[in-house]
Amino acid sequence: MVYLDKSAASPVPTFAQSRTDNALVEDFHAATKFTRYDLPAQVLHSFRYMSGTVEVKSQALNYKCYLDYPTVPLPVPDSVEMHLDQALNERRSQRQYAGTPLPLRQLSTVLVRSLARERITSVGHVPGVELSLASFPSGGGLFPTEAYVVPFACEGLVDGIAHFDARGRSLELIRSSVGAAERASALGLPPALRDGIGAAILLTATFQRSTVKYGGRGYRFALLEAGHAAQNLLLVAAALGLGTLAWGGYLDDEVATLLGINGVEEAPVHCILLGVPSEQDAP
Repeated sequence: MVYLDKSAASPVPTFAQSRTDNALVEDFHAATKFTRYDLPAQVLHSFRYMSGTVEVKSQALNYKCYLDYPTVPLPVPDSVEMHLDQALNERRSQRQYAGTPLPLRQLSTVLVRSLARERITSVGHVPGVELSLASFPSGGGLFPTEAYVVPFACEGLVDGIAHFDARGRSLELIRSSVGAAERASALGLPPALRDGIGAAILLTATFQRSTVKYGGRGYRFALLEAGHAAQNLLLVAAALGLGTLAWGGYLDDEVATLLGINGVEEAPVHCILLGVPSEQDAP
């Protein structure tokens, strides 16, 4: 099987993926579809989910905390003053970094302005329950996205792995004494990026938060949400003059081990490299 890449100046036949790979893609897409036949049942399930007291209380637990772990308080984040149209123009993939430490205040600004739970809302029919909401959209307000920081040259973080507490606005140190070689190997980083960036921000999806309400479609929603959250990170970083690179070359199972997650109920789905750009290749 071949197809023509019509975007190329001179179309060249390119072999498609194997039938096995294509079948997996087709199976995934089919399993996560809404149709006229199953949508009514899904709407009814979602309505019951939003109405039930137990379900609403579980929805309020749409964030993760590592209790009894050491924490790194984050500095008060700076305001992001750049206009949106300028930030959009400044955002691009950065591949050359200065290798200088990333200031903790800038990391705080990127994380808090992009991912923190900014609003707390009450649920009228379930007194005493509050839902925490972020600035990026989430299917049903379930927020399966979690964020972790893997430092390479970052003030306040040396050789540990940290989870971002989106409600408490702090970093929870979930692992310590993780060598740079182990971190870089799991992320699949070449030496130039390993030695240049300040940190990698890994986004994971806790799929059950979404699938419990939306079934297979919730898997799609979790992936879409990670993309929304990543765009926040990219634009805030651009507004601060930092370089970013959306990085897909990580090794899933090794990253899951690095973060101490099982890669099934919670798995890595996105990675943003962050750092001070080199002078010759600044945004």
